[in-house]
Amino acid sequence: MKGLAPRRLGRPHFAHLRAVVQGVPPEDAAERYLAADSRPAARAAHADVLELVRAVVRRRGDPRWRLVGLVGRVATPPAAGTAPGAAAARLTLEQWIDAKGLDAGEWGERELVEMYEADCPPESPTERAGQRRGARAARLRDKQLQLLLELEPVAAEPALPSDLVDGWFDPLTAERLKRAGILRLDELQRRIARGGRWYRWIPATGATKADRIARYLELLLPPAAPAAPSALDRGRLMLAPTSIHAGPAAGQLADVPTGQLPGGARPRLPSDLDGSQGLNRAAGAAAGLQAGDDRAAIEAWLLAKAGTPGTENFRATTARAYRTEAERFLLWCIGERGKPLSSATAEDCAAYRDFLATIPEAWISRRRARRLSPGWTPFAGQLTITSQARALVVVKGLFSWLVAAHYLQVDPWTLVKTKLGDDPRHSELDSRAFTPAAWAAIVSWVEAQPASPARARTEFLLHFGEAVGLRAEEFVSAELGQLQLIDGGWVMQIHGKGALNRVAIVPSSAVRALNQYLAYRGLPELGQAPQGMPLVASVHDPFAPIGYQALYDSLKSWLRRAVMRSSLTSAERDVALRATPHWLRHTCGTRALDRGVPLRAVQRQFGHADPSTTSRYSRAQLRERREAFENAFGGEGADEIFPARS
Repeated sequence: MKGLAPRRLGRPHFAHLRAVVQGVPPEDAAERYLAADSRPAARAAHADVLELVRAVVRRRGDPRWRLVGLVGRVATPPAAGTAPGAAAARLTLEQWIDAKGLDAGEWGERELVEMYEADCPPESPTERAGQRRGARAARLRDKQLQLLLELEPVAAEPALPSDLVDGWFDPLTAERLKRAGILRLDELQRRIARGGRWYRWIPATGATKADRIARYLELLLPPAAPAAPSALDRGRLMLAPTSIHAGPAAGQLADVPTGQLPGGARPRLPSDLDGSQGLNRAAGAAAGLQAGDDRAAIEAWLLAKAGTPGTENFRATTARAYRTEAERFLLWCIGERGKPLSSATAEDCAAYRDFLATIPEAWISRRRARRLSPGWTPFAGQLTITSQARALVVVKGLFSWLVAAHYLQVDPWTLVKTKLGDDPRHSELDSRAFTPAAWAAIVSWVEAQPASPARARTEFLLHFGEAVGLRAEEFVSAELGQLQLIDGGWVMQIHGKGALNRVAIVPSSAVRALNQYLAYRGLPELGQAPQGMPLVASVHDPFAPIGYQALYDSLKSWLRRAVMRSSLTSAERDVALRATPHWLRHTCGTRALDRGVPLRAVQRQFGHADPSTTSRYSRAQLRERREAFENAFGGEGADEIFPARS
């Protein structure tokens, strides 16, 4: 078949033809019923459906095949605002019959026309001819609808869930669906049922096109029956903050409406999945942790590792990261292995390691799905090797702690190889420090923008961050009282990563940037400004602190706009567009080492426990190695070792 025609006839195609017969433009009908995504495609699809239906009628030996596709004149109602008499004269035959309350089945057509013309005489021969054309168009429409009504039961094929998309979608749409891994109608139906931006992996398909595909599929297939709650659904209940024991049979959810539970609580997992009877649970007499199930054990572990929320020792970043990894493994045990975390074996742990390497589509969360709602999972996408390694380290730490707390008997992770090695896609030559050219372009663009609280804050973050090397979290939590003048120079005490204190040097360039920022906020210079003032303030209130996400989003936006409007080469721009606020810290470390600051000094400035972490910022070591190898193999001495062949 030519164009974008469907290869099979179904209910949507007859719905399309009926709409056209009743006056809907073919292009609009094809977009609505055939999922056509453009006017040319709609016209082509309409023409091909006509050809298919005509072929069916001809094969039946029915001479009415010529009726398919004929379009009669559509009568228009009287214009608004016309006089009553004029309106009555312009009524169509059908409108006149309705107005008189006549039963068309009790009268002959000739009688109705005679009465109609006597009651509503045409004002002119032209109008009389128009009335006759309208009547003929109405008769043609009735015959076409009758033909379609007869054909649909015998010509429209019922679509089956197992049907390939090629048979029901135009070739272009079918190819796009197949490129997204959707081969059958039921696969498409399940993808749509996930909701959200289910179409994001389908090439050249936006929200409008996706909506047409979904409506077309609804006409083809009846809605799928609601699936029974999966193990993953049951696992979500484990994490619900207001869950109770409902006492269902083992392995099944309680069939109790949420509204009938105290406080709107949800039913909780049965005892064979919640960990209260886990096969690896330690004996009660030896238990050192008073946790009745796996979720309670995880909460106790988080409390021990990250502290109590709302207290000074609480580490929000640690708590968030650890909770994510623990919940992922907990849900995976329930959803994939059908067992609680406290029954996991070494085989389960090895399978989870492999699962993290290639996460199935069903475990990729729907975009913008709310936590614990249908379509939500703890995985937003595939994990890098670095993320996989971090996940394994956290889960291994959880099990080690649970064994030490006598909640579990043994640690199955000790029997599993978890060292993944380096990510082959990661380049050791990549630097997250701004090149001098990119830095100059960014600073000059920011300083050229109109004065505003956002520009003043961005200028300060750039210059202070380049000179001091703070993390974004340290910027957010810092107050002016942390800066002190000692021996004629400014230093800053920082409570940083790992809840560790350190003292950072604040060079004079950073002090000048800070004083300019304070002046814009209406505050006196450093040393005279109130010590409780935040180092970085909201653009709406110069005395109020800013949140981490607001600072991150704002600075990243300024960096991106500066790079996009710069004269950097395409390659330099592509690299700089990946920049985040953390690049300021890398830029500080790289500049410091390149300008001769000792490695030990940079290590203490940044608070690194391991000097090898600091040495990653250094290009000097790479230059030294290059010079050494060049001297050994690139000069005249190399000719003595490897003499030229004669």
